Amino acid sequence: MIKKKFTIVLFMMIIALSTGVVYLRHVSYSNNDKENNNTIYLIDTIKKDNNVISTLPDITLSSDNGNDLAGLYKDEDEYYFRGNVDNNYVSLEDMLWRVVSFTDDEIKIVLENGIMNNQEFAYDDTKYITSYEESNIINEVNNWYKNYLANLNFEIENIGILDYDTVIKAGASNLTNNESFFLYNENDTWLSTIKEDDLEIESSIIWFLSDNGMLDIAFPEESKTIRPTITIRNPILLNGDGTKESPYYLT
Repeated sequence: MIKKKFTIVLFMMIIALSTGVVYLRHVSYSNNDKENNNTIYLIDTIKKDNNVISTLPDITLSSDNGNDLAGLYKDEDEYYFRGNVDNNYVSLEDMLWRVVSFTDDEIKIVLENGIMNNQEFAYDDTKYITSYEESNIINEVNNWYKNYLANLNFEIENIGILDYDTVIKAGASNLTNNESFFLYNENDTWLSTIKEDDLEIESSIIWFLSDNGMLDIAFPEESKTIRPTITIRNPILLNGDGTKESPYYLT
């Protein structure tokens, strides 16, 4: 039996009952061997699309201030991107994301820009805050998720925001600016990590990624943007090559 290449074209029809307007969204993908039920997974595709860098970087320096290569690194069971990479874009729910890290079973992505068109939010309305889980900002993240991503057909392992260690691995530093790594986006962005309580000024201190690409600190009452992260268990890839022009499209 001759196996033929074919293209499956999907149409999603969304009917706006209030206006009677019908919108059509067209998505196409190719599968040359559907008879064998070959499923393409995002994690497997990223591994094939990248040469894993075996020498671990010097994370005491920013990625643009040392001899590290930009690309995909592996540290024990974790793979993570570092530096000015341009092939880790993901399209999900018509929003642009970046792949941060993954294991063999799950992958973490972060929203390219802040929620609500880079609207700024206070971390909390009190001076002392002991954890991200007890802050006001977690409510903003969870509410945004419910409004925009609650109907995803994925197994979601975790919802949150970036933390200090993740941003360090990606290429930032608390000593120098870095506008040449993939998490930089020209906005002050909250991180989940609380640095310490400063007894002299009677306030907690929160880490954030600054608009010049350096890790900095702020008080909880200050306002910064929020970029949610989600960790998905082994998502299926529809199409794309990870570039901004053709991001990995998840289904």
